[in-house]
Amino acid sequence: MTLIYRVVYAFAYVFFRVFGGLWPKIAKGYELRKTVNGEPPWLRGPRGLRPIWIHCASGEFEYALPLIRRIKLENPTEKILVTYFTPSYIRRIEQEPAVDVVVPTPWDFPTAVGKFIDHYQPKALLFSRTDVWYEMTRQCRKRNIPSFVFSMTFNKKPVFFRTMFYRWHLQHLTQLFVVSPADR
Repeated sequence: MTLIYRVVYAFAYVFFRVFGGLWPKIAKGYELRKTVNGEPPWLRGPRGLRPIWIHCASGEFEYALPLIRRIKLENPTEKILVTYFTPSYIRRIEQEPAVDVVVPTPWDFPTAVGKFIDHYQPKALLFSRTDVWYEMTRQCRKRNIPSFVFSMTFNKKPVFFRTMFYRWHLQHLTQLFVVSPADR
């Protein structure tokens, strides 16, 4: 399954790289991830920060905000790193004073994610709601970094392939915090 995921992801990456200009949001996502002076944008924060890494997809930042504020309230010196995939919510994230570093998510390739993790050395990775990326969880598990998803919901209609994909895809997470007993 890992090989299939990597091939499909690489194909999607190339497809959207070539045709992404047709969709402004996708084009903006590629623009935000452009390497400048040999450095990808996700490595522009301070090296060895040891933050709590929170990944959000656009509006899912609102689910993460109470948690971020609670962490800062209980430990004001704790560093919070927030990554995003789509650029539509970037301004809101950057305006939040409780967030220390905001960068785009690295492409979900082993090397890019590995360099990201080695650069920041996060204490933990928390996914807000649904935007869980396989290579991010896999690389964290490889490095003994706990990873969690919170406020997660699942589609209520069981489909064999979707269920199989979830089991494979979410296997590297330390724990899932779901919204309802039905999601459990």
